[in-house]
Amino acid sequence: MAGKLSVRLENRLDEIQRVDTAIEEFTEQLDLSFSDVFQIRLVVEELFTNIVSYAYEDDDLHEIFVTVAYEEGRLEVTLVDDGMEFNPLTVDPHHNEADTIEELEIGGKGWTLVRAYMNEFEYDYSDGKNRLKLVKHLS
Repeated sequence: MAGKLSVRLENRLDEIQRVDTAIEEFTEQLDLSFSDVFQIRLVVEELFTNIVSYAYEDDDLHEIFVTVAYEEGRLEVTLVDDGMEFNPLTVDPHHNEADTIEELEIGGKGWTLVRAYMNEFEYDYSDGKNRLKLVKHLS
């Protein structure tokens, strides 16, 4: 079974609930494991929160587009925003293994989590928009 979910959100943190509910309903139709659904929801919540919190220098209304597509054991998540250009692939996901999560520097923790749960990553900035595509291979 293949399918696609597209959600247009405003750059407000309370929109997390709306996208989370949409992803939950979409993935229920796909009969994915609890673990896979949890990971996808957490990744989208983390990335959406970062966009809302850091991408905009003004208090204006902006649109953020989240797309989740599934086909043959492959789940693709795409986020598009018109915030400041930022390539998360440049964030160093490595840290000293002796460090606790509390000892890590601010920033990059969420991206470490995203890299742990997803398998492929692409970033593009064009036409004033950040486009981040992540792929999870499902068993």
